[in-house]
Amino acid sequence: MKHRIIPAAIFLLSILIGYHATLRAISGIMMKGAYERLSSANTPVNAFSAPRMITAENQTIVRSSPDLAYSVCLIDLTEEGYFRVGGGYTEGYGSLTIFDMNTDAVYISDLSELDANEQSVMVGFKGIYLKDSKGIALIRRYAPNPEAFEAAKIAARNDICEPFFDDSE
Repeated sequence: MKHRIIPAAIFLLSILIGYHATLRAISGIMMKGAYERLSSANTPVNAFSAPRMITAENQTIVRSSPDLAYSVCLIDLTEEGYFRVGGGYTEGYGSLTIFDMNTDAVYISDLSELDANEQSVMVGFKGIYLKDSKGIALIRRYAPNPEAFEAAKIAARNDICEPFFDDSE
């Protein structure tokens, strides 16, 4: 009986370890692929891209919602210590989400909840950290029609995604 239980336990343990290793690896591979595709599509690093109207022709990574205006920033902290990320507010729904390279959302906020003076959050301290020093910031704004999309584009001019240098150190 023992000679059957030990191999079965090893087999089940191997499946469990393989399952968890696969889950961890897939998220990193997917995010690296998204980061590289955005980079190859001329998405700026450490700056937000201007939002563009969502159409079936320009949806290369995910099927985005056509009634949202998206601004994307590729964050690279490999040479900078801290980063400031934020977005201009428009009426209606607006959110800022920062993802690390493991697809974990390390920060989520309604744009109306950001500090009224700063309109941004700091990445690199106060609990907002990026594993591997890279990530993606995504701002979504509700833009169900061309007029709302134009308002979102105007608000996007105030989007911030830039290195921050603390002179007090």
